[in-house]
Amino acid sequence: MTASETRAPVAPVVAPSSERVLRHALFDRLYHWLMAASVLTLMGSAFLPIVGFKFEWLSLHWMTGIALTVLVLIHIVRSLIWQDWRAMMLEGADIRDGLRKIRAALGGGGPAPGKPGKYKIAQKLYHLAAAVLVLSIIASGLLMLLKIDTPFWKRNPYWFDSDTWGIIYAVHGFASLAMITLVMIHIYFALRPEEWWLTRSMFGGTVSREDYAEHCDTSRWRPQGRRRDDDDQGSGIRDRLTRVEAALGVIASATAETIATGTQAAAAAEFLDVVKADAARARAAFRLVLAQPSIGSQMVDNLNATTHVRTLLTDLFLLDETIKISGL
Repeated sequence: MTASETRAPVAPVVAPSSERVLRHALFDRLYHWLMAASVLTLMGSAFLPIVGFKFEWLSLHWMTGIALTVLVLIHIVRSLIWQDWRAMMLEGADIRDGLRKIRAALGGGGPAPGKPGKYKIAQKLYHLAAAVLVLSIIASGLLMLLKIDTPFWKRNPYWFDSDTWGIIYAVHGFASLAMITLVMIHIYFALRPEEWWLTRSMFGGTVSREDYAEHCDTSRWRPQGRRRDDDDQGSGIRDRLTRVEAALGVIASATAETIATGTQAAAAAEFLDVVKADAARARAAFRLVLAQPSIGSQMVDNLNATTHVRTLLTDLFLLDETIKISGL
């Protein structure tokens, strides 16, 4: 067995396939774009008159604010009843991997950060900030409606004293300005090439199987219609690991005569004993993974990172070179 033969089965997590993985349902995409349209309309009707574009902005502004309120209420109800709201909550793994990324960026050592579930820690923190700002804008904006006449009610500015109105206006203004910053950040990252796989999913709703396996921990996020990784006929994770484990058994039956002859035989036999011992340790790691009911990409990454697997691969690379030199 050559090094190239042992290298291939370990690395791939998911076999290439044309199957798409659902990331955002149609309802959620419609909500996203209606929300975006509402926020941009509110920003335009609030700030364009300030910079000199004069138009009848007040009616457009408060009606759009009502529409935004309805959209957010629908989103809250849908998230609590029909979706897994916990997917947006920070988990211990998110904090751990975030700290690992910071340590790596500063040049420190330690374990590599793992892959996220459906959402990265940055996305979860962004969602939290956006939720606080949008709810602040809505709450203060609804109170400010008391100061204007509409077809549904008459203005009554005397609900609060001047100090309280000042706080309401300050909250509304600060949250609105901060929201501009969040929108700019959102657009910036959506346009970055490495994030296009996410941006495209907000249009089409799906991501490729390859992007799903590359960017997400499949044990932390199992999209609708996908069961455990070992039940997924397309992924082939368990099948690949099984073939590697079987190949390690072949190494155990190798003899020195198959890799060296003549004066090299004694040295080859001594080194082959080392290779067999390393193969036995690596095989034990593969058997441990194969014994699990579900095999996610994070587990495969950890398996690849074990010193037993890396040591065995280095052994086989060296053995492969000696075989090439000996002409066998």
